Amino acid sequence: MQINKTKNLKLYFVGAGNIASALISGLVESGFPTTDIYAYDKDIKKIKNLQDRYNINMFNDVTAAHKGYLILCVKPNDYPHVLMDLKDKISSEIFILSCIAGVSIKKIQEDFLNNICLRFMPNILVEEGSGFIAIVSESEALVEGFKQTFSNLGLIQEVSEEKFNAITALAGSGPAWVYSFIRSLIEAGKNNGLSESESKTIVMSLLNGVSNQIDEDTELDKLVQQVASPGGTTEAGLRVLEEEGLEIVVEKAISKAAERSRELTEDSM
Repeated sequence: MQINKTKNLKLYFVGAGNIASALISGLVESGFPTTDIYAYDKDIKKIKNLQDRYNINMFNDVTAAHKGYLILCVKPNDYPHVLMDLKDKISSEIFILSCIAGVSIKKIQEDFLNNICLRFMPNILVEEGSGFIAIVSESEALVEGFKQTFSNLGLIQEVSEEKFNAITALAGSGPAWVYSFIRSLIEAGKNNGLSESESKTIVMSLLNGVSNQIDEDTELDKLVQQVASPGGTTEAGLRVLEEEGLEIVVEKAISKAAERSRELTEDSM
């Protein structure tokens, strides 16, 4: 079966929550035709909101999807109900793309025997074209088609599925960890005499500058030492982070999120 990579490719989103909205936003911003994007959700208000924001199409009959990508963006506990609605009703010409946490590619392929399937894990930053998307599929052609379609949404990497739990915890949940730390920095600034506006301005400037200095080859320990003069203010603060166990807390948070991802996978089997 030939995969039409971008031209006249129809995208059918099942589920209109935060990730679907972020993906649609990124696609629209990258120039993907809104006339080729469809959305379905049991919550009509969610679809209406997407339609008003992005001028996409609504659809309520899965049998109307003959060719293109059917993108499953529902919560894990909603998947069995969605499966009952979809199974044996969709065309074999439809490709199944699932970003449902905890549902393996093996499970998806077993549930949709007549379709070629791909599992992907995006994070919310795809909305701004700076996201991370992990993908796995037995179809090299579908992987290439996916990369071409979603290439403007961020970094896409094909990985072994055994790494999905860690990726879900680090990349998928990662924005929340960073936002939480940003919030803590702002609050700390306020508690030490700055106004909220002043503290937020400083932290935002800090983040923009720091992100410009980091790439895959950056030695972070060296950057830390460039700022932390012996006996200075930075060193005093770093000592507190070490004593309070910042690395241990972060490790526990990531491990707990990864553990929950594994639990969801086991529950779906």
